[in-house]
Amino acid sequence: MIRIHKKNLPSNEQDAYEKLYSYFLDHDINMIKSDGDYWLIYLSKKLFNHCDNIKIGLDWLNLPESNSIDFYLKGDNYLFCLAESFIPYGWSCLYSKSKIDKNDTVLLHLDSHRDLMDTRLSEIRSGIWKDLLTNKQVKFSEPKSILASIQSGAIGIGSMVTPLLHDNPHINIAHYNPSVRENKFYYLKPDFLIDNLFDNKELKLCSLITNSVNKKKSNYIESNSLYDVIEFSKEKKNILLHIDMDSLNNRYNGDSDWENEGAYYDNDIFSQISDIDNLINLITIHNLVKKIRHTSIGISPSFYPVEFWKPVTQYLLKSLIKCGIDLSELYKKLYPEKSHYENTFNVPTNLDLETTSCNTFKKQRWNVYYNGIKAGKVTIYHNDNRASIDVQLNKAHQGLGIGKYIFYLACKFSYHNIIEAVMRKNNIASMHSALKAGFFELEVKEKKSQRHMIWLRK
Repeated sequence: MIRIHKKNLPSNEQDAYEKLYSYFLDHDINMIKSDGDYWLIYLSKKLFNHCDNIKIGLDWLNLPESNSIDFYLKGDNYLFCLAESFIPYGWSCLYSKSKIDKNDTVLLHLDSHRDLMDTRLSEIRSGIWKDLLTNKQVKFSEPKSILASIQSGAIGIGSMVTPLLHDNPHINIAHYNPSVRENKFYYLKPDFLIDNLFDNKELKLCSLITNSVNKKKSNYIESNSLYDVIEFSKEKKNILLHIDMDSLNNRYNGDSDWENEGAYYDNDIFSQISDIDNLINLITIHNLVKKIRHTSIGISPSFYPVEFWKPVTQYLLKSLIKCGIDLSELYKKLYPEKSHYENTFNVPTNLDLETTSCNTFKKQRWNVYYNGIKAGKVTIYHNDNRASIDVQLNKAHQGLGIGKYIFYLACKFSYHNIIEAVMRKNNIASMHSALKAGFFELEVKEKKSQRHMIWLRK
């Protein structure tokens, strides 16, 4: 409950509600009571604005929807969450335990948004803030106070970078934003804004961003090129890597009317995997792994579609781990059980795939031999930036249970990290073979006559 003087709100009840709703965008206003010269406002944090079939993703995380808004996983060098407002908690924990040169740090910010909006924190004195919703003291060097201000709503998903900027005014930000059309260079600094809702005209923490005439003096780049933001980052000694999954696909952009308005940014899974591969390649080429002090990953349910949560996050984490960023603890928390084919996939010795002369990135073909007899062939084609697999078994060798091994071996031996299998919906045998080989079917709204299944390299 918060108290707001009636003089700070319109006298008309409807206008007063509208002002409160615009101020507390990420809250539900449950009740307003009159108390003399004050209004008593009862708030609760709003669940995610819009996400089709969110239960699929919450079941993966074993979460009831009522607890989803406050979900996060934290380790010494990572933070994973649904609502991105929790990201500053990870940074606060890092800074409270590690001596990091704030003059030589860059936030590598992969996100469809800047997240530099106004907070509901006011400054008491330099480095000491107040949560305007609870009146409790907040310091970036005290993680528990940052966590409390996130849970109260004083730090929201749109303002989560602002406290970092105020704690570290010298930080550079390299912002990969797929929705911008060209590189933009800015000068960014912490600022304050008078809050007219609460008494005492509190000074809220905010940011001031201006166009930079001299690119060399800019401390903020916003670009749709991963290469350019990595170039901007690579000279810094310390990197805070932040990946909002909406940088891969932002279908909803927080809008429940997205179907009428049109998807904001709706990359398919092939494009998402390509973006991840590009990021990993750039991190590796520029030897940035040793500079990455902390990795934060946010799902952003009101933006990122649920059918991608589990498989693409898994691929992202595996890729980061392979390039040398130690996120194995987080991976085990999210994927505690290995899949069937990772655990027990033993290929029979009497089954063999023989490479043919057709062995290029665009087309790979193997002859299949079973008990020394040719049993069929398997081909992987690459067209229009996607790879697809075609398994053809001779009739005499169908129904022997060898299809799953053929799918598995061909994908493993291929040049590709993502492969699609397309089959008739009534081809149940092929579906089960593909599933056992590590394929999965994306949950999609559109009705299709064929089944589309995806394999991702683990």
